[in-house]
Amino acid sequence: MVENLDPNSIEDEGLRQVFITLMNLVENLSAKVQEQAEEIQRLRDEVNRLKGEQGKPSIKPKKPAPALSSEKERRESKPHHKAKKQAQVRIDRVEVVKVDQQRLPHDAQFKGYEDVIVQDTLVSHRERHIPQREILLTQPKADVSG
Repeated sequence: MVENLDPNSIEDEGLRQVFITLMNLVENLSAKVQEQAEEIQRLRDEVNRLKGEQGKPSIKPKKPAPALSSEKERRESKPHHKAKKQAQVRIDRVEVVKVDQQRLPHDAQFKGYEDVIVQDTLVSHRERHIPQREILLTQPKADVSG
């Protein structure tokens, strides 16, 4: 309210001078009150420090984020794609594990191989035989775990 008041708009010269003097006095007293409040806080912090306590922390204001003028200037996040490890694994040994023919039912038919990577170094081709209602797979050798 007082910030918008122009002292030159007051027509009476004496009243204008009194108004200007009072506004200067208010401004000086306001600055002095601010200085005293800061000094009181420093003294309270010193008393607390001497008591072994902590003073009031000084918290700095956050800086606002810079305004971006267009969508092109914004950084677009890139989607994360996890790479498959099996494509990068170097295979050093391949074994074909055969099914014991004694365990197979008489109507089982050979349907191909199934690849299995064991301990990131071994590809084992297991035979697949499919009887009428169940799938039989070979078990890896005892010395192979995975």
